[in-house]
Amino acid sequence: MGRLSGKVAIVTGGAQGIGRGIAEVYAEAGAAVAILDWDVEAGKAAASELGLLFIEADVSDEPSVEQAVERVVSELGALHILVNNAAVFVLKGLEASVEDWQRVMAVNIMGPALVAKHAVPHMRRAGGGAIVNVGSVSSFIGQKGMLTYNATKAAIAEMTRCLALDLVDDKIRVNAVCPGAVWTSQVQRMAKEKGLTREQAALLPDLGAAQMMKRIADPHEIGYAALFLASDEASFVTGANLMVDGGWTAL
Repeated sequence: MGRLSGKVAIVTGGAQGIGRGIAEVYAEAGAAVAILDWDVEAGKAAASELGLLFIEADVSDEPSVEQAVERVVSELGALHILVNNAAVFVLKGLEASVEDWQRVMAVNIMGPALVAKHAVPHMRRAGGGAIVNVGSVSSFIGQKGMLTYNATKAAIAEMTRCLALDLVDDKIRVNAVCPGAVWTSQVQRMAKEKGLTREQAALLPDLGAAQMMKRIADPHEIGYAALFLASDEASFVTGANLMVDGGWTAL
């Protein structure tokens, strides 16, 4: 029996990167997993390769979210776990436009709130469950030129605490996993543009030069932390922001 056997999970932004790593780990642990993503090509590819359900959805659009969640429950029978991973990387400072702010807040803050809004009633009917938000090391540290992104990730940390308190009587635990630098497609593209290997990229300031382990994580390493938070092994854990950052914030 897997650690998530009999459970149904939604992973937003699960087509690639951290989301895909979490979806794969959850499936290996026995969960029936639905990937929600607006990238149809990558979503279909991931679902086909991993044997999962893919549903096109825009987490910043409430009708899209509501329809996607209803389809998950209709096709998979219930909902026990929600992973709020979908995010956009708008990395700007004070030069950010109103449109930049609206986009990053709509996806990174409003998105998790909307998906939780429509997922929670189904989780209540299932007798409880777990929400795992994907925060970041950027939820807790200052980073030059990243005002827009870091502000949204700081909001996720507080959203996690507030939702945990709001949903504790429903037996729904709410926690966040907070990665440091992860070898996602975006980080790989950045490294390639600069002509850097993975090991060299790990020495850049915004990719963990100051962290203990001096390396970039694999998406599955974040997936295993998210697996713990979703499993019954974390039955007494709620409102926590679990750092999975190679020791970055410990120094």
